[in-house]
Amino acid sequence: MATTYRHTVGKSTISGYLIVKPDEESFFGADPGSHGRNIEIGFGEQLKISARLYRTSGKTRQLKLVFTGQECQPFRRWLSKNCPRRKARQPRGVLSLARRTEKSYMASVESIAQAEVQVLELGGQRFFAGARPLSVLHPALMGFKDLLATIEVSKSATPTRLMNNIEKILLKNDWSLLATVGSGLALPGGFRRSNAQLHFVLEAKEIFEALLSVAAAFELGVIDLGLVIVADGSLARRLGQAVTGSQASLDRAVSNLRTLNFLVRGPLGVFALSMKKQLR
Repeated sequence: MATTYRHTVGKSTISGYLIVKPDEESFFGADPGSHGRNIEIGFGEQLKISARLYRTSGKTRQLKLVFTGQECQPFRRWLSKNCPRRKARQPRGVLSLARRTEKSYMASVESIAQAEVQVLELGGQRFFAGARPLSVLHPALMGFKDLLATIEVSKSATPTRLMNNIEKILLKNDWSLLATVGSGLALPGGFRRSNAQLHFVLEAKEIFEALLSVAAAFELGVIDLGLVIVADGSLARRLGQAVTGSQASLDRAVSNLRTLNFLVRGPLGVFALSMKKQLR
């Protein structure tokens, strides 16, 4: 169970309530039901209020935390002061609740600048040998974009550190890491899931080996989709600060394939790997 709950502050939060996402409800412990229960929220300089946690009626039955009314005005005022208004509908900050007991929490806030992080994102895509329609519904790619968005890219990221983080996330989400492609070939096997083989290319020198490994896997008949994800743009530049030599890019990978078209032995998707800002 998580010990901290984070919620984006917008108009509804400033006005006195927030809706808890279903996958984060366990943070607040036992279901309070429609009758609800009071919880204490500490904030600022040893201030505190009593908020109400309850489950709404109707079809949605959402878990709702309410801090309206005169007695909770100091908390709303504190939120408004620490999360200044921005452009219409843009988040004003992030509210963080740290659990002290099941009925007692400590609140703090972060500005947008403090809460923003860079996460991985798929960019441009190139498809070969009929990979486009296959990739749309391929089970290996279901939820893959959301998975990448959980991986942060620090300002001091290196190819090795980032690859270690990627590996940890993939192995926790039903991907397997193979030492070799098979049949005694001295080629990396990449990640496998649902007959798809996936390689991340974070440095230019890795492009050819990844493409060759996917081609070999098709020749061995062990996969039905090849995926090569190549650092591109701002991500490649950030990683390039930590290594010598030329940077990886989607265009470089595609150029290699067009020059050495014998490497396309089956449905192959080559995707750019970039970054986007996201609230932590």
